[in-house]
Amino acid sequence: MCNEERHRPIPKRPPLHSIQLPELVLQRAFDTVDELDWVLDQLETFV
Repeated sequence: MCNEERHRPIPKRPPLHSIQLPELVLQRAFDTVDELDWVLDQLETFV
């Protein structure tokens, strides 16, 4: 690997919070968080 290849700048990407996600993706993310919250509740009551 030559020196120029190692020091090539990494292209900038916009921060994730500024990217508009499709509604279905957002809904699935919220559903997943709800399910994880439920699992944590189950673990807390099990112990």
